[in-house]
Amino acid sequence: MSESLAQVGQRRLTLFEQINRIELDGDEAIFNLMEELKADEVEAAGFRWHAYSTQKDQDRTLELYKKFLRLQKILPNENDETLSEKDQDLIMFPTEKRTLHTNARYFVIFVARFAPGLRGRMTYSRLARYRLDFIFWTNRIHDKYGLERPSKSMLYNQITEAMRFASKKYQLSAGGIRTRSGIGLNELRQLIDLDMTTTPSMDNAEGHHLAWLLGRVCCVRPGSIGWSHREYEKTGQYLTWGDVRITRTEEKGRFVAEICFRTLKTNFDDPERGRNKPNPLQELKTTIVSPSSLDALVFSIPHRLLTMAIRRGLLVGINTIDELFNGTNYEILIKPEARPLPVVLSAAPRGLGVVEKPISALALTGYLRTRGERLGYPETINFMSIRRRSATDLTRLIGRDATRTLMNHDPDSRILEKWYLDFTPTTDLMNLALGNTNDLGQESMDLLKRANPLAIGAISHDPAALAKLHGPALNALVSKIMASAPMPDQPRRQHEQTLFRRRVQYAAKKILLSEQVQKQRETLKLQEYQERVQAIGKSSFMEEILKLTRKALEEAPDDIDIDDDAVDQETGMFVEDVPDELAEEDLEDQDDTLGQDSVQVQVDEEEYLRSPDAESEVPYADAAKTFMEILLQGSLSQHNDYKNNPVHCPLCEQDETIPRKFKDKKWNNPSKLAAHMQTPLHTPKGLWERQAEELASLRGDGRFECSYCKEIGVDEDEYHFANLRALFVHVENDTKFTRPEAKHQLEMHKELKGRDGWGEPGWAEHQGDVRKRIVKEARDYRLKRDLRPFDFNYSDHKEIPVGIPVQNNPGILRGGPAPSVSSHPAKRARPYRLDDSILSFTDSQTEIPLHQQHLIRSTPVSQISELPSFATVIPVAHRRFITTKKHSSS
Repeated sequence: MSESLAQVGQRRLTLFEQINRIELDGDEAIFNLMEELKADEVEAAGFRWHAYSTQKDQDRTLELYKKFLRLQKILPNENDETLSEKDQDLIMFPTEKRTLHTNARYFVIFVARFAPGLRGRMTYSRLARYRLDFIFWTNRIHDKYGLERPSKSMLYNQITEAMRFASKKYQLSAGGIRTRSGIGLNELRQLIDLDMTTTPSMDNAEGHHLAWLLGRVCCVRPGSIGWSHREYEKTGQYLTWGDVRITRTEEKGRFVAEICFRTLKTNFDDPERGRNKPNPLQELKTTIVSPSSLDALVFSIPHRLLTMAIRRGLLVGINTIDELFNGTNYEILIKPEARPLPVVLSAAPRGLGVVEKPISALALTGYLRTRGERLGYPETINFMSIRRRSATDLTRLIGRDATRTLMNHDPDSRILEKWYLDFTPTTDLMNLALGNTNDLGQESMDLLKRANPLAIGAISHDPAALAKLHGPALNALVSKIMASAPMPDQPRRQHEQTLFRRRVQYAAKKILLSEQVQKQRETLKLQEYQERVQAIGKSSFMEEILKLTRKALEEAPDDIDIDDDAVDQETGMFVEDVPDELAEEDLEDQDDTLGQDSVQVQVDEEEYLRSPDAESEVPYADAAKTFMEILLQGSLSQHNDYKNNPVHCPLCEQDETIPRKFKDKKWNNPSKLAAHMQTPLHTPKGLWERQAEELASLRGDGRFECSYCKEIGVDEDEYHFANLRALFVHVENDTKFTRPEAKHQLEMHKELKGRDGWGEPGWAEHQGDVRKRIVKEARDYRLKRDLRPFDFNYSDHKEIPVGIPVQNNPGILRGGPAPSVSSHPAKRARPYRLDDSILSFTDSQTEIPLHQQHLIRSTPVSQISELPSFATVIPVAHRRFITTKKHSSS
């Protein structure tokens, strides 16, 4: 009680009362107060009230302008301390109008010519940002030193004239090419289904799924869920658990979530601008009810919030899903200490978990974009794609004014129409033009089903085509582009090389995607298109939920009515002498219409009206519980963190004949595990050999027996062998059946061994690319081993497909295939491949040792002089670097 009274506090004092109290404090207190006010007044001079992002742009423009003036030797270098800060500022923004205008015009033309812009090309709208920043710094510097500001209109017109000239000469576009893609419910189903099966961490994925649904249902920006810049992260301007309130409904398993979004883009940092805002709404409060349909359960925001809270232990008195569903309180309370915590957490390195920090808006968009790339969407997506499609659908359902209110737009603004709405794909222009308004609704619904270009056109519908966007195909194209790219003047550093490879990989992805999209347009059949339209409305995640729920209901034991009078409570047995109070009459007694043409029988009305499919219907509460359990356990994910959680070989665990050392071995690399599973150990031949060895060990005499001969009744002395090799030769060649009377036994022997797969493809070795790679690696290893005595050393770098000319010396090639040279100009050309080595031609009588598998023959060095050219392999930075030069006769 005392703490509650202490929090009440004293009565608020009026301003007059505050002044009177200060006067009573004495002259020293008044002096200290005035000093503090004076310091605040000095600090307020030149206060930058702009938004954080705007200030960053202004600072970047100022630094760029300084470098531009230093390039012209107008401004001294940074290390030059002869000029004061004021002198440097007045050199950049002089008081003489002509000089100021000239510098400004030079600067904007320079930016228009050399600045790359956001997407590799400068736009006029982006160039206008530099004009605005230049005018800002001009006024700020002049105000700082008490100088008269130049005419704003004259400076603006001078810069604008130069901008228009630069736009005409350098072909600047009016604005950037913005992504106009939209993500609807069908696309969200695909994205969630993909992420549920591939995510390495359900803790990380569930936060992004919740953010996607909040963007769809509440039509909010990513900055309302995560922080948009570091200042907002420090001040807690992101969605926290204190902004969430969850309550129960009358139906078991359904909940209501009330969410308050405190961080809105329209909440301007400048209070003067916010005061003039027509719409005074500073917070967006939404009420979200769990969907009533089971098909839409995957979109339930309340259930996802509760699952996340249970996982993190944030609820009061609730630690499990069963406790949640068995609770009776109206409101589900969140612990007080959890209220300041963020709802969506930031991802740990490599996405293998989460850290106790709020997520950024940029991370939300990046995560969504990469999932769209994995699905092979023909367009780039971002978080605003969700908001854009949501605004269009809401406008179609509730009108533009209500949509503006939900999106917190000004009532008299046209932002909704300019940047969000897109009714073109769903408007039947032909019927409108012809005046056929009767069929307009049906036609619009048909168009609405087709208005899912991302979900219908996703390359993931064809797994073979999707594989060409990733993996070996992507790596091959990246290597080809990097090999053909011009060499820089100076070698790139490690960080620069990494960034260069990322740019090349991004370009390669766009090339492969455009090729697959074009190929899909050329080959897609009408039937396949219709199947895609029907399939996009189904969720494999929801099908798995219903499947597991039905299975749990079928396996659940029937409840026993323990209050039944006919059951003994102690023994559980039926009591014999209990009269049936409501016993059913005999059929003869029920039939009081004997002799008539019809018979009336009493039928239970409820049983008669029950749907035939009622037994197969899944209760909502059970389906919701299964949905939350899957989210909590992450059981659908097929991703394995081999590095931190090594696994056993599944084939070794299933095979009883595998030695214990292989069963106990754990693999922390999926590639090595796949290679192990492709070894002869896991072939039918390997299984047969282990079974033969096991039978030999059981005999105790060390002899091996042929099970096929034993089965067909061959004499015991004829099917025993001294070792496994002899047994293998016997079975493979069908020996000991040379006698004429053994012809029938020979046929049975072949039939029995054929039953086990002898001689079939894959009997002794695996088929496919993995096996080929293993064979190639073994061959390369033997080659390196054979060449090592001759000092032929291999590097660890892979061979590039095309040779790269060395700068300033086009006769030298880095990498690529070995060239072919002729042994004599007049003779037919013979290919010589001088493999990875450094060949020294100091001694003309020395014969070069060359491996027989890589060269046609060994050639003495003395014959090299007769050749028109020769090739030298230089193993530097790549596996093969070919040097081609003319060899003089001397």
